[in-house]
Amino acid sequence: LNGTETLSVRMDKHISNTNQIVEYLDQHDMVDWVSHPNLANHPNHDLAKELLPNGSTAVFSFGIKGGREIGQVFIDRLDLFSNLANIGDAKSLVIHPASTTHQRMSVEALEEAGISEGLIRLSIGIESVDDLIDDLEKANIEVIKLKIDKKNPYSIIKNFFLFIKIFREKKINLVHVRSRAPAWSAIFAAKKLGIPVLTTWHGHVSNSSFIKKIYNSIMLKGDAVIANSIYTAENISKIYGINKSKIDIIPRGVDVNNFKKSDINSHEITKIKENWKIFDKEKVIILLPARLTKWKGHEVAIEAINLLKGESFFKNIVCLFAGEQKNSEKYIHNLNRLISSYSLEKKIRLIGKVENMPLAYHASDVILSPSIEPEPFGRIPIEAQASGKIIISCDAGAVKDTIKSGKNFTGFKAIPNNSESLADKIKIALKMENEEIQGMQKRAIMNVKNNFSLESMCKKTLEVYNRLLISK
Repeated sequence: LNGTETLSVRMDKHISNTNQIVEYLDQHDMVDWVSHPNLANHPNHDLAKELLPNGSTAVFSFGIKGGREIGQVFIDRLDLFSNLANIGDAKSLVIHPASTTHQRMSVEALEEAGISEGLIRLSIGIESVDDLIDDLEKANIEVIKLKIDKKNPYSIIKNFFLFIKIFREKKINLVHVRSRAPAWSAIFAAKKLGIPVLTTWHGHVSNSSFIKKIYNSIMLKGDAVIANSIYTAENISKIYGINKSKIDIIPRGVDVNNFKKSDINSHEITKIKENWKIFDKEKVIILLPARLTKWKGHEVAIEAINLLKGESFFKNIVCLFAGEQKNSEKYIHNLNRLISSYSLEKKIRLIGKVENMPLAYHASDVILSPSIEPEPFGRIPIEAQASGKIIISCDAGAVKDTIKSGKNFTGFKAIPNNSESLADKIKIALKMENEEIQGMQKRAIMNVKNNFSLESMCKKTLEVYNRLLISK
């Protein structure tokens, strides 16, 4: 309630500033919508005019085009607006709920709560309105959405000329390509205009056929190539004969703040456990969060749990498979049949899609990521470590680097597609002393902060941008 004693003498300025800013945003190309009673399309417009003829409110929201990512970048580029959840201050405040107060909610959950990913809330202060509008204008990021994923030659040629037009009109200085189909158009358009271009290779490096190899090779035509892991870089080098030192290795990053234990309360944990039908506080929860597809290793996990039947802790464990079940009916049927064959119906459950993954991690004791094929990166091992949870993954692909082994281990790595090895790692994890677990938790969180944070990824990517722009 700080500042309420001066609110009455400030309101005229709050309202005057707000009126001009609402008008500015309502006419801006990068704004999808503005929700303020001043506007005729607001449901309470007539009521506000009648009851509040001198002005209604200095707190309102608008939708920025581009969704969650653009909303977060927009906030970061503001100088005069303070990024705070408060309202009614003498200074102007801004918040992007989808990346802050509601960051743990999925797109579906946000929509259900009436919060779009691009929603920005403003609390207008009493600064110079011209300065505030200049701050908003400076932070403006234009987003152009196009259907450019077609692979046929006609679409690629058409998109080439489209990119030429856009790059010229928008005076583009740098092009960053992350997908193969648009790369065939964007890279040649950038080179035609002498614009530096870089690519990010974040998926599997396939060598399945000669044509596939040629098609994928477009990702190597940039002035710089980023790989999302050492594993990806080594595959590129092996298949295409590129010196690995020529590849910038920038691992994907997670926002460590999203997984802080301090942001999770005991009531939330109790509630999600009840949703999972777990009411016994002594239960040890083993969580396998992944798409319901064979290569994610659910069958290996079932066999591993079966091998633990003779252990003293077996009566207390429950293993949960979390993942979208739509369009996976046949695979689910096979999993349930395998579970039944081992009489594990009370030990292994399919719980469907989980909306709040940070909460799910903190409600669990052990996280599994037993993919039977190498992953180019894999977010689950990183997110589990960021949450300070015991992670057991397979010793293949990027996991070799994302989970540390040895004396300062941050998790466990099992032999791929080997249920005995996975069972052995679960056994070791569940027999750890509290002191060992706490030490591992600290190392795991620090591993993510130092090597796999969103901040680190952005910093390293910007360094590549600067290098290309300087050498232009």
